[in-house]
Amino acid sequence: MKSGKGTYTTQKALARELNVSRTTVAQVLGGMAHRYSEETQRRVWEAARRLNYRPHRSAQAMRRGRSNLIGVIHFGGSYEVSRQMRYGLVQEVGVCGYEVLPVEFSLMPGREHRVVEQLLEARVEGVIIANSIESFGEEDIHILKSAGLPVVALSGRKDWGLPAVYEDIPGVMRRMVCHLNDLGHRDLLLLTNLYEARQTLCRIQGFEEGLAQCGGKIGAAADDGQLTGRIERVHADRGFFDTAEPAYHFMKSLIAHGGPLPDAVLCHNDHWARGVYAAAHEAGLRVPDDLALTGYDNESFGAYPPFEFTTTVTPIAQEVERAVQMLMDLIHHRPLVEDQCVFPCELVIRRSCGTTLSISPPSFYESHSSC
Repeated sequence: MKSGKGTYTTQKALARELNVSRTTVAQVLGGMAHRYSEETQRRVWEAARRLNYRPHRSAQAMRRGRSNLIGVIHFGGSYEVSRQMRYGLVQEVGVCGYEVLPVEFSLMPGREHRVVEQLLEARVEGVIIANSIESFGEEDIHILKSAGLPVVALSGRKDWGLPAVYEDIPGVMRRMVCHLNDLGHRDLLLLTNLYEARQTLCRIQGFEEGLAQCGGKIGAAADDGQLTGRIERVHADRGFFDTAEPAYHFMKSLIAHGGPLPDAVLCHNDHWARGVYAAAHEAGLRVPDDLALTGYDNESFGAYPPFEFTTTVTPIAQEVERAVQMLMDLIHHRPLVEDQCVFPCELVIRRSCGTTLSISPPSFYESHSSC
């Protein structure tokens, strides 16, 4: 019997090939090999490798009553902070004895409900929703809940009514505004997107609160030395692949209009800060001498010259560990110590905002710990 490339042999076919019972094959491959001689074990495993045997996960789940799978619905595409979150989830879930079935939500536009259906069909034992976008909402959550699945939101929306782990975005944005004010920057511009997602709204909230805390406000006259701020929200969808483009396009237009520029631009993320930097560089503007600049999320490229972005660090490793532990508690019917957990973020100060002080936080890998 031959097994071609891309085809898989069944246990029944293996048994027929070896002239043994299907029970023998199933028990050797299924963790009860001690019942058989070393020679029988060797023959079964050699045949399984040679004939490209792979276990049928759906059939296993039906026999055992569990799949040993945790579904992860994640968003954010190729952003480094999103990759770190996915990496951390795979590691933490593995330590807890499960495997991860990841689904990239943003790759299925118009087929959002199919994401949830895939997880239900795989008989996952729990779900972590990592980050969120507007097209995923209450109806999808209702489907998961109706299936009796434990669900935890990781950096998601508070109005979902789920156990959740969040980062304190408003808090770190307030500190960012106050730091810029302390450096003498009086005309601040927050550049963010048009989404009504929590991450966007919390940036706006923190920016406004920071202005108020430092005695400033939105739209005040900057020429009298009073702290003032404005918010520009731009279309970001075209930046799915070229992540710096939305901010680059906006800044080029702002410079081309010839009006007074802000003292500092606070960007939604480090990729947008890179776009603003590129447009400023093309126009002959120097960062930070002519324009102070900050990012968000501490992407690795931003720590190096010429950027050296002032930015923020989200404690991803700690958030992931807490979210997985909450899910494990739900799966095993243990009471949650708390169902809403908020972690503070760190302000990382570098040259781009006009200070000589430079602080490098620990890397994700240095701060990552297993549950």
